[in-house]
Amino acid sequence: LEVIKSIFDLIEAMRSVKDVTLDVVGSGSVEARARATAEGLPIRFHGFQADCGSYFRSADLLVFPSHPDLEGQGQVPFEAMAHGLPCLVSDIDVAMETADGGRCAEVFLCGNARELAETIIRLQSDADRLRELQQKGLARFLATYTVDAVRGQYFDLFDRVMQHAGR
Repeated sequence: LEVIKSIFDLIEAMRSVKDVTLDVVGSGSVEARARATAEGLPIRFHGFQADCGSYFRSADLLVFPSHPDLEGQGQVPFEAMAHGLPCLVSDIDVAMETADGGRCAEVFLCGNARELAETIIRLQSDADRLRELQQKGLARFLATYTVDAVRGQYFDLFDRVMQHAGR
């Protein structure tokens, strides 16, 4: 839990969302402050977990609200997609890449807690959209992030480089 992970935007959004429990997995330098800020809200902190599979399988939605400052390619969204968990990500470049430009994950404006809350609320009552995100996210993971998919992408890249070099 670090400021760039945008936990405080997510906590603020939870003030407007009803009938949802937020499970926060992870630890970090702002964990104590996040716990204090979340006091009285339906938010459970689970600390660091080496294996998050059970959380992915029991959740209805993964929220990845990270800010662009120093955030690299987070693996959490594609891990969630691998488990068939629909994702809601901020519109930062690395998350948008994982989300295939927003085609396989719902997207909200980074840093906008109100829009984040509104999107969660909208998705609560849109089972069809959640199912679509689940299917598209899993398909994206299988086509892009598995060992075989990555191997194929590397071979394609090497072939293109070699073709270009032979000119």
